[in-house]
Amino acid sequence: RMTRVIGSCACAVVYIPIFIRIYQNIHVMSRAQVSSNSTKKLLRTTTTVVLITLNTILLFTLPDIILLVNPKTTSNFFYILNLNKGVVNLVIFFATQTTLREATYAFIKCKKYSVARASVSKMSKM
Repeated sequence: RMTRVIGSCACAVVYIPIFIRIYQNIHVMSRAQVSSNSTKKLLRTTTTVVLITLNTILLFTLPDIILLVNPKTTSNFFYILNLNKGVVNLVIFFATQTTLREATYAFIKCKKYSVARASVSKMSKM
């Protein structure tokens, strides 16, 4: 458990400068009047990374810390949290990544989906 806690916390710490840098880039891009589509993509990707990091801390690291501090605690609830981490990650990806969501819907409906066509059609609507 300690290895997972240290690894998860280390990853979260590594993401902090990345978040700061992306935040700065978004502000520079908005001032330079770069395409709003590029800014939206960067913001959506940043949101995805932030949500997945928070998910890891809340459903993976925090339960392990609680079990390390208080080993007498029943671990069934924490085990369920760890199992659901992957499901929550899928929900996060589908909520934040439009292309993935559209490709999945097309797959479910047995239609062909082209990422290149989707990108071109979205750009032509702007």
